[in-house]
Amino acid sequence: MRVNKFVLDCNILIRYFAVNHLNFLLDILEYFPDTKFYYCKELLDEFSRVAKYPRLTKANIDVKKSVEFIKEFFTEHKLNKPIKKRILADPGDDFVFALALETNSGYLVSEDDEAFHNNKTTLYKKYPHLKFLYKKEFKKLFTDKLKRLHH
Repeated sequence: MRVNKFVLDCNILIRYFAVNHLNFLLDILEYFPDTKFYYCKELLDEFSRVAKYPRLTKANIDVKKSVEFIKEFFTEHKLNKPIKKRILADPGDDFVFALALETNSGYLVSEDDEAFHNNKTTLYKKYPHLKFLYKKEFKKLFTDKLKRLHH
């Protein structure tokens, strides 16, 4: 079912690994076993590159352990090549969008306004099954459910 399938953009993964909020993702996978998070080689490559940016030095992200975590708990998908050009505002994000479409994900979670959120109306018309969420919206989807389960 589409509503249980998620693609987390690199900027979201960086935020979760930078503040070590992996327990939230693990809780989702434990308490909602039908939920799937997808990754592809391109996403891992971008994550590995971005995590080493000088401005993220203080975050102290262990890239190797982070990639191991993703490989262990997320589902890998090999993208069809060539990747179609769909995100005109930021072609570097075409692979993330392709990952969401090819896995029939219901949600693409990103903080990227230029690529996704500013173009929601246009993208929804063409891909009505795919919802674009900010991290806080993604978190809200599960927070209330998790609170009820923990009490």
